[in-house]
Amino acid sequence: MVVSRNLLDYTHYFDLQEIILKNWPDFKPVFEENVRMKGYFDILASVRNVIGHSRDLVPYEADLLSGVAGHIRQMVAIYRSNDVADQHYPKIEKVSDNFGREGHLFNDSPYFPDKVRVEVGQVITFSCSAQRARDKDIRWRVSTENSMSYSRDSWPHWIASNEEDMAVITFEVTEDHVGESLRLFVDMASTSKHHRYQQIDDQRWFAYAVNPPYDA
Repeated sequence: MVVSRNLLDYTHYFDLQEIILKNWPDFKPVFEENVRMKGYFDILASVRNVIGHSRDLVPYEADLLSGVAGHIRQMVAIYRSNDVADQHYPKIEKVSDNFGREGHLFNDSPYFPDKVRVEVGQVITFSCSAQRARDKDIRWRVSTENSMSYSRDSWPHWIASNEEDMAVITFEVTEDHVGESLRLFVDMASTSKHHRYQQIDDQRWFAYAVNPPYDA
């Protein structure tokens, strides 16, 4: 079992709503209109209640949820675009693996304090989301080699994001990966000709230890 390092993972929806509304002056530059955000919170609460009572969302409820979430993400992206570079290149919002961990930034220490043990044949799943720039589509890939410092002719093929710039990508552990120092690099890049870091626009990495097969 892996414990998340992100304190926001331990908050409930209503906790987040209360934090934002009670500290509105701090959030106003991001969300702008208090009345609109209260309306969005009401919509999200109604949808949450539906899910909380184990009822499937009907199409219009799913559309409402997608629209509200999309607009909130857009407002956050616009606020963050005060960073000049983010106006030109997309940026990762979050990458997490199926063990509940968020990826390290590319310049984090390469030591492996939080590595997870996995088995040969196990499939690791990564859930990815990003903020686009210049309306360019987003692509993802996962590799054992760091594209920030390594170049080669052939890389794993890119996986396209969906309409919300989210994607799920997988990596299958093989016997070639056995050892205590497997790092997997999740790369993100737009379909633009130019990128923030030569080949890619952003990256996260994860550490694993791969157990040797018992029959090896």
